[in-house]
Amino acid sequence: MSDSILLSIIVPVYNVGPYLGRCMDSIMMTEGISDLEIILVDDGSTDDSASLADSYAVKYDNVRAYHKPNGGLSDARNYGLSRAGGKYIFFCDADDEVDPEELSRAVSFMSGCDADVILWDGVILGDQDPYLAKMLGHEGLDKDLKAVTGTKAMTAQIKDHRKFAVTAWLCISRRDHLILNELYFEKGLIHEDELWTPKVMTLAGSVVYLPFKVLRYRIRDNSIMNSGSKEEHAAALTCIRNELYGFYEANISDKADLDLILSSWAEDYLWEIQHYETGRYGCSKQIPARDILRHSRRLKAKIKSLILLVLGPPVFCKLFKK
Repeated sequence: MSDSILLSIIVPVYNVGPYLGRCMDSIMMTEGISDLEIILVDDGSTDDSASLADSYAVKYDNVRAYHKPNGGLSDARNYGLSRAGGKYIFFCDADDEVDPEELSRAVSFMSGCDADVILWDGVILGDQDPYLAKMLGHEGLDKDLKAVTGTKAMTAQIKDHRKFAVTAWLCISRRDHLILNELYFEKGLIHEDELWTPKVMTLAGSVVYLPFKVLRYRIRDNSIMNSGSKEEHAAALTCIRNELYGFYEANISDKADLDLILSSWAEDYLWEIQHYETGRYGCSKQIPARDILRHSRRLKAKIKSLILLVLGPPVFCKLFKK
């Protein structure tokens, strides 16, 4: 692989015929895009997405289209990563778009950058969701383009609004950082960004925040995140939270940073148990209620986690059912 290619944009494609053209056209309008690499990974589409991907590969020399049996979003992203030649990697979902001017600004910056991770912001296409709109930014981070460690970037956001952004398309990562640390997406897992991004950030020695609104996020009723049963979501998130707990403890040496990140972890866990009614399913037995209580900082979270510990997940979910 050669760093002569500054950025590889990996676009997983699965039955996104109505949106892929808009996504690709927004990317191809970016100034200097001919020097970048766009990899389209058709993940066994059954609509016209595959032929549309091929049409862009024929039209543009820097676009490559691959076709593979369906393996899910994580598998398609990993497939694209294994074939990417850029110094940096950007995972862009095929139903989203980019702001060409903002992406061009970001590319100009990264040409002189060697950070492990570069963060940017996004906006929502169409109807606005105030909560989601906040999560498409990185409030709490300085806008002076100064590099910090990944854990410091996480804690700065947590101090501002108790969470940090976890969507894969709000960052670009140095390819070497991903490969050397074996930071691949877990195949078959929904909410895969919730596991991947915290690991990428935790192991990043240098992170730079660009206050550019590069990504235009589209909310779709039939997207992966809006499909599936509550049980599937509950099981996936329980697995993710449990894995992250051990990962954080093993990889964050600064006690203050670890305590703050685990406080956010505890609040996320409580919200997910309540929102997806985890107490109704078998995965509720895997919930580490004592650890959630131990790391809850705010009074409201402490009370909820104490109820979870004493009464158990099934009763907790009945009491706090949405």
